[in-house]
Amino acid sequence: MIEKIYSGMKAALLLACLGLAWPAHAQQDERAEGTRPDTGPAEPTGDAGAAEKRYIISSGPDEENLAGRWSDRTLWLELEGGPRALALLTREQDVPARGALLVLANEGDTPAAGMAGALHEPMARAGWAVMSLGLARLPVAVAYSRRQTAAGVAGQQAAVGDQGNATDAGSEEGAANAGGEQVMIDVIEEMSAESPAEDYRARVQASLDAAVQRLTDEGYERIVLAGVGRAAGHVTRYSVGSGRAAALVWIAPEFSGTAEPVSEWLGGKGDWPLLDLHNPGAGEQVRERQALIRRAGIAGYRPITVIAGDPPAAEHAGAVASILAAALARGQ
Repeated sequence: MIEKIYSGMKAALLLACLGLAWPAHAQQDERAEGTRPDTGPAEPTGDAGAAEKRYIISSGPDEENLAGRWSDRTLWLELEGGPRALALLTREQDVPARGALLVLANEGDTPAAGMAGALHEPMARAGWAVMSLGLARLPVAVAYSRRQTAAGVAGQQAAVGDQGNATDAGSEEGAANAGGEQVMIDVIEEMSAESPAEDYRARVQASLDAAVQRLTDEGYERIVLAGVGRAAGHVTRYSVGSGRAAALVWIAPEFSGTAEPVSEWLGGKGDWPLLDLHNPGAGEQVRERQALIRRAGIAGYRPITVIAGDPPAAEHAGAVASILAAALARGQ
Protein backbone atom coordinates (compact mmCIF):
# COMPACT_ATOMS: atom_id res chain seq x y z
CA MET A 1 0.00 0.00 0.00
CA ILE A 2 2.83 2.40 0.89
CA GLU A 3 4.60 1.53 -2.36
CA LYS A 4 1.46 2.38 -4.37
CA ILE A 5 1.12 5.71 -2.58
CA TYR A 6 4.81 6.44 -3.18
CA SER A 7 4.48 5.58 -6.87
CA GLY A 8 1.44 7.82 -7.19
CA MET A 9 3.27 10.73 -5.55
CA LYS A 10 6.21 10.32 -7.94
CA ALA A 11 3.87 10.34 -10.94
CA ALA A 12 2.07 13.45 -9.71
CA LEU A 13 5.35 15.20 -9.02
CA LEU A 14 6.61 14.34 -12.53
CA LEU A 15 3.43 15.71 -14.13
CA ALA A 16 3.69 18.91 -12.09
CA CYS A 17 7.28 19.43 -13.21
CA LEU A 18 6.32 18.88 -16.82
CA GLY A 19 3.43 21.32 -16.44
CA LEU A 20 5.80 23.99 -15.13
CA ALA A 21 8.50 23.35 -17.69
CA TRP A 22 6.26 23.37 -20.76
CA PRO A 23 4.84 26.93 -20.36
CA ALA A 24 8.32 28.27 -19.64
CA HIS A 25 9.63 26.57 -22.78
CA ALA A 26 6.72 27.93 -24.82
CA GLN A 27 7.27 31.44 -23.49
CA GLN A 28 10.95 31.20 -24.38
CA ASP A 29 10.05 30.22 -27.94
CA GLU A 30 7.57 33.10 -28.16
CA ARG A 31 10.17 35.58 -26.91
CA ALA A 32 12.69 34.28 -29.40
CA GLU A 33 10.17 34.57 -32.20
CA GLY A 34 9.18 38.09 -31.16
CA THR A 35 12.77 39.35 -31.02
CA ARG A 36 14.01 37.58 -34.14
CA PRO A 37 15.30 40.22 -36.59
CA ASP A 38 13.97 40.62 -40.10
CA THR A 39 15.85 38.16 -42.31
CA GLY A 40 15.55 40.33 -45.38
CA PRO A 41 14.36 39.24 -48.81
CA ALA A 42 11.42 36.87 -49.01
CA GLU A 43 10.57 34.76 -52.02
CA PRO A 44 7.16 33.48 -53.06
CA THR A 45 6.67 29.74 -53.16
CA GLY A 46 5.16 27.57 -55.84
CA ASP A 47 5.27 27.79 -59.61
CA ALA A 48 4.50 31.51 -59.66
CA GLY A 49 7.56 32.18 -57.52
CA ALA A 50 9.73 30.12 -59.82
CA ALA A 51 8.46 31.99 -62.88
CA GLU A 52 9.24 35.43 -61.49
CA LYS A 53 11.46 36.07 -58.45
CA ARG A 54 10.62 39.19 -56.46
CA TYR A 55 12.55 40.61 -53.54
CA ILE A 56 10.64 42.26 -50.74
CA ILE A 57 12.46 45.16 -49.09
CA SER A 58 11.50 45.66 -45.48
CA SER A 59 11.01 49.27 -44.41
CA GLY A 60 11.45 48.38 -40.76
CA PRO A 61 8.81 49.51 -38.25
CA ASP A 62 5.18 49.84 -39.33
CA GLU A 63 4.94 53.02 -41.39
CA GLU A 64 1.22 53.33 -40.70
CA ASN A 65 1.86 53.55 -36.95
CA LEU A 66 4.65 56.07 -37.52
CA ALA A 67 2.36 58.17 -39.72
CA GLY A 68 -0.25 58.14 -36.97
CA ARG A 69 2.20 59.51 -34.42
CA TRP A 70 3.34 62.27 -36.83
CA SER A 71 0.03 62.93 -38.59
CA ASP A 72 0.62 66.68 -38.85
CA ARG A 73 3.87 66.15 -40.76
CA THR A 74 3.14 63.01 -42.74
CA LEU A 75 3.31 62.87 -46.51
CA TRP A 76 2.83 59.77 -48.62
CA LEU A 77 4.90 59.72 -51.79
CA GLU A 78 3.56 57.63 -54.65
CA LEU A 79 6.31 55.62 -56.35
CA GLU A 80 6.01 54.27 -59.85
CA GLY A 81 5.90 50.48 -59.88
CA GLY A 82 6.11 50.04 -56.10
CA PRO A 83 4.54 50.78 -52.71
CA ARG A 84 4.32 54.37 -51.54
CA ALA A 85 6.99 55.87 -49.31
CA LEU A 86 6.52 57.74 -46.05
CA ALA A 87 8.06 61.21 -45.66
CA LEU A 88 7.89 63.75 -42.83
CA LEU A 89 7.80 67.47 -43.65
CA THR A 90 8.36 70.34 -41.23
CA ARG A 91 7.73 73.83 -42.57
CA GLU A 92 10.21 76.67 -42.15
CA GLN A 93 9.60 79.05 -39.26
CA ASP A 94 10.96 82.10 -41.09
CA VAL A 95 9.40 83.55 -44.23
CA PRO A 96 10.59 83.55 -46.93
CA ALA A 97 12.23 80.15 -46.63
CA ARG A 98 15.94 79.80 -47.30
CA GLY A 99 15.17 76.57 -49.12
CA ALA A 100 14.29 72.95 -48.43
CA LEU A 101 16.56 70.33 -46.88
CA LEU A 102 15.82 66.74 -47.90
CA VAL A 103 17.44 64.29 -45.47
CA LEU A 104 17.82 60.58 -46.17
CA ALA A 105 18.11 58.72 -42.86
CA ASN A 106 20.89 56.34 -41.97
CA GLU A 107 20.48 52.71 -42.98
CA GLY A 108 17.76 51.03 -40.90
CA ASP A 109 16.29 54.33 -39.61
CA THR A 110 12.78 55.69 -40.15
CA PRO A 111 12.12 59.31 -41.19
CA ALA A 112 11.59 60.22 -37.52
CA ALA A 113 14.56 58.37 -36.07
CA GLY A 114 18.12 59.36 -35.28
CA MET A 115 19.81 62.35 -36.85
CA ALA A 116 17.32 62.67 -39.72
CA GLY A 117 14.33 63.08 -37.41
CA ALA A 118 16.11 65.35 -34.95
CA LEU A 119 17.20 67.85 -37.63
CA HIS A 120 13.63 68.97 -38.31
CA GLU A 121 13.18 71.48 -35.48
CA PRO A 122 16.58 73.24 -35.44
CA MET A 123 16.74 73.55 -39.23
CA ALA A 124 13.14 74.84 -39.37
CA ARG A 125 14.07 77.52 -36.81
CA ALA A 126 16.96 78.46 -39.11
CA GLY A 127 14.52 79.10 -41.93
CA TRP A 128 14.62 75.79 -43.77
CA ALA A 129 11.80 73.43 -44.65
CA VAL A 130 12.90 69.91 -43.75
CA MET A 131 11.73 66.67 -45.31
CA SER A 132 13.09 63.33 -44.15
CA LEU A 133 12.92 59.86 -45.67
CA GLY A 134 13.70 56.52 -44.04
CA LEU A 135 16.25 54.07 -45.40
CA ALA A 136 15.42 50.38 -45.10
CA ARG A 137 17.91 47.78 -43.95
CA LEU A 138 19.76 46.02 -46.74
CA PRO A 139 18.42 42.69 -47.98
CA VAL A 140 20.43 39.86 -46.44
CA ALA A 141 22.13 38.83 -49.69
CA VAL A 142 23.28 42.40 -50.34
CA ALA A 143 24.52 42.89 -46.77
CA TYR A 144 26.50 39.66 -47.01
CA SER A 145 28.01 40.73 -50.33
CA ARG A 146 29.01 44.07 -48.81
CA ARG A 147 30.77 42.35 -45.92
CA GLN A 148 32.60 40.12 -48.38
CA THR A 149 33.65 43.14 -50.43
CA ALA A 150 34.99 44.91 -47.34
CA ALA A 151 37.07 41.86 -46.50
CA GLY A 152 38.07 41.28 -50.13
CA VAL A 153 41.49 42.89 -50.08
CA ALA A 154 42.71 40.81 -47.15
CA GLY A 155 41.22 37.67 -48.68
CA GLN A 156 42.87 38.28 -52.04
CA GLN A 157 46.23 38.81 -50.42
CA ALA A 158 45.87 35.57 -48.46
CA ALA A 159 44.83 33.68 -51.59
CA VAL A 160 47.86 34.96 -53.50
CA GLY A 161 50.14 33.87 -50.69
CA ASP A 162 48.56 30.42 -50.53
CA GLN A 163 48.90 29.95 -54.29
CA GLY A 164 52.53 31.04 -54.20
CA ASN A 165 53.33 28.55 -51.45
CA ALA A 166 51.56 25.78 -53.32
CA THR A 167 53.53 26.52 -56.50
CA ASP A 168 56.84 26.60 -54.61
CA ALA A 169 56.03 23.20 -53.17
CA GLY A 170 55.28 21.81 -56.62
CA SER A 171 51.51 21.65 -56.06
CA GLU A 172 50.38 23.70 -59.04
CA GLU A 173 47.24 21.62 -59.42
CA GLY A 174 46.14 22.34 -55.86
CA ALA A 175 46.69 26.08 -56.32
CA ALA A 176 44.72 26.10 -59.54
CA ASN A 177 41.84 24.26 -57.88
CA ALA A 178 41.85 26.67 -54.96
CA GLY A 179 41.80 29.65 -57.32
CA GLY A 180 38.99 28.13 -59.39
CA GLU A 181 36.87 27.48 -56.32
CA GLN A 182 37.38 31.06 -55.13
CA VAL A 183 36.35 32.46 -58.52
CA MET A 184 33.24 30.28 -58.52
CA ILE A 185 32.29 31.45 -55.02
CA ASP A 186 32.76 35.11 -56.03
CA VAL A 187 30.57 34.66 -59.12
CA ILE A 188 27.81 32.95 -57.14
CA GLU A 189 27.83 35.68 -54.47
CA GLU A 190 27.74 38.43 -57.10
CA MET A 191 24.82 36.80 -58.92
CA SER A 192 22.87 36.20 -55.71
CA ALA A 193 23.18 39.84 -54.63
CA GLU A 194 22.65 41.50 -58.00
CA SER A 195 18.87 41.50 -58.29
CA PRO A 196 17.98 42.48 -54.71
CA ALA A 197 20.66 45.19 -54.79
CA GLU A 198 19.18 46.66 -57.95
CA ASP A 199 15.65 46.56 -56.50
CA TYR A 200 16.82 48.17 -53.27
CA ARG A 201 18.76 50.92 -55.03
CA ALA A 202 15.90 51.59 -57.47
CA ARG A 203 13.41 52.09 -54.63
CA VAL A 204 15.74 54.48 -52.79
CA GLN A 205 16.32 56.52 -55.94
CA ALA A 206 12.58 56.56 -56.73
CA SER A 207 11.82 57.78 -53.20
CA LEU A 208 14.35 60.61 -53.52
CA ASP A 209 12.96 61.61 -56.89
CA ALA A 210 9.38 61.67 -55.57
CA ALA A 211 10.48 63.73 -52.56
CA VAL A 212 12.33 66.29 -54.68
CA GLN A 213 9.33 66.58 -56.99
CA ARG A 214 7.00 67.13 -54.03
CA LEU A 215 9.23 69.91 -52.66
CA THR A 216 9.40 71.47 -56.12
CA ASP A 217 5.59 71.37 -56.38
CA GLU A 218 5.43 73.05 -52.95
CA GLY A 219 7.33 75.99 -54.42
CA TYR A 220 10.84 75.42 -53.01
CA GLU A 221 13.46 76.43 -55.56
CA ARG A 222 16.62 75.67 -53.58
CA ILE A 223 16.68 72.02 -52.56
CA VAL A 224 19.67 70.65 -50.64
CA LEU A 225 20.11 66.89 -50.27
CA ALA A 226 21.71 65.39 -47.14
CA GLY A 227 22.65 61.78 -46.46
CA VAL A 228 23.24 60.46 -42.94
CA GLY A 229 25.85 57.71 -42.53
CA ARG A 230 25.41 55.09 -45.24
CA ALA A 231 22.79 57.23 -46.96
CA ALA A 232 25.57 59.52 -48.26
CA GLY A 233 26.22 57.30 -51.26
CA HIS A 234 22.53 57.17 -52.21
CA VAL A 235 22.01 60.95 -52.17
CA THR A 236 25.24 61.46 -54.11
CA ARG A 237 24.15 59.02 -56.80
CA TYR A 238 20.78 60.73 -57.09
CA SER A 239 22.15 64.29 -57.02
CA VAL A 240 24.68 63.58 -59.77
CA GLY A 241 22.25 61.60 -61.92
CA SER A 242 19.31 64.00 -61.66
CA GLY A 243 21.03 67.38 -61.49
CA ARG A 244 18.21 68.57 -59.21
CA ALA A 245 20.19 69.34 -56.04
CA ALA A 246 21.46 72.84 -55.30
CA ALA A 247 24.01 71.38 -52.88
CA LEU A 248 24.96 68.06 -51.30
CA VAL A 249 25.63 67.32 -47.63
CA TRP A 250 27.26 64.26 -46.09
CA ILE A 251 26.65 63.81 -42.36
CA ALA A 252 29.19 61.42 -40.81
CA PRO A 253 29.31 59.56 -44.15
CA GLU A 254 30.12 55.88 -44.37
CA PHE A 255 30.96 54.31 -47.71
CA SER A 256 31.45 50.66 -48.61
CA GLY A 257 35.15 50.23 -49.34
CA THR A 258 36.63 53.55 -50.45
CA ALA A 259 35.08 56.78 -51.71
CA GLU A 260 36.63 56.31 -55.16
CA PRO A 261 33.32 55.39 -56.90
CA VAL A 262 31.73 58.48 -55.35
CA SER A 263 34.51 60.71 -56.67
CA GLU A 264 33.96 59.22 -60.13
CA TRP A 265 30.25 60.09 -59.96
CA LEU A 266 31.19 63.65 -59.01
CA GLY A 267 33.69 64.13 -61.84
CA GLY A 268 33.09 67.33 -63.77
CA LYS A 269 30.73 68.96 -61.23
CA GLY A 270 33.10 71.91 -60.82
CA ASP A 271 32.23 74.29 -57.99
CA TRP A 272 29.14 72.36 -56.93
CA PRO A 273 28.77 72.76 -53.12
CA LEU A 274 29.57 69.56 -51.23
CA LEU A 275 29.72 69.71 -47.43
CA ASP A 276 31.43 66.81 -45.65
CA LEU A 277 30.35 67.02 -41.99
CA HIS A 278 32.56 64.43 -40.34
CA ASN A 279 33.37 63.27 -36.83
CA PRO A 280 36.69 64.36 -35.27
CA GLY A 281 38.11 60.83 -35.43
CA ALA A 282 37.59 60.42 -39.18
CA GLY A 283 40.74 62.28 -40.22
CA GLU A 284 42.28 59.53 -42.36
CA GLN A 285 39.06 58.82 -44.28
CA VAL A 286 38.49 62.55 -44.79
CA ARG A 287 41.99 63.06 -46.21
CA GLU A 288 41.39 60.18 -48.60
CA ARG A 289 38.04 61.61 -49.72
CA GLN A 290 39.50 65.09 -50.07
CA ALA A 291 42.32 63.86 -52.32
CA LEU A 292 39.96 61.83 -54.50
CA ILE A 293 37.41 64.60 -54.85
CA ARG A 294 40.00 67.25 -55.62
CA ARG A 295 41.36 65.03 -58.39
CA ALA A 296 37.79 64.82 -59.68
CA GLY A 297 37.75 68.63 -59.93
CA ILE A 298 35.15 69.39 -57.25
CA ALA A 299 36.15 72.89 -56.17
CA GLY A 300 33.11 73.23 -53.90
CA TYR A 301 34.10 70.40 -51.52
CA ARG A 302 34.35 71.53 -47.89
CA PRO A 303 35.21 69.16 -45.01
CA ILE A 304 33.86 70.41 -41.67
CA THR A 305 34.53 68.76 -38.31
CA VAL A 306 31.50 68.29 -36.05
CA ILE A 307 30.55 65.77 -33.39
CA ALA A 308 27.71 63.82 -34.99
CA GLY A 309 28.15 60.48 -33.22
CA ASP A 310 29.06 57.06 -34.54
CA PRO A 311 26.51 56.17 -35.72
CA PRO A 312 25.07 59.69 -36.09
CA ALA A 313 22.74 60.32 -33.14
CA ALA A 314 19.79 62.60 -32.42
CA GLU A 315 21.51 64.13 -29.39
CA HIS A 316 24.04 65.83 -31.68
CA ALA A 317 21.49 67.22 -34.15
CA GLY A 318 21.57 70.72 -32.62
CA ALA A 319 25.32 71.11 -33.21
CA VAL A 320 25.07 69.64 -36.71
CA ALA A 321 22.15 71.94 -37.60
CA SER A 322 23.99 75.01 -36.35
CA ILE A 323 27.07 74.31 -38.48
CA LEU A 324 25.01 73.20 -41.46
CA ALA A 325 22.75 76.27 -41.43
CA ALA A 326 25.77 78.59 -41.21
CA ALA A 327 27.59 76.81 -44.03
CA LEU A 328 24.53 76.88 -46.30
CA ALA A 329 23.95 80.57 -45.52
CA ARG A 330 27.49 81.38 -46.69
CA GLY A 331 26.77 79.46 -49.88
CA GLN A 332 23.69 81.50 -50.83
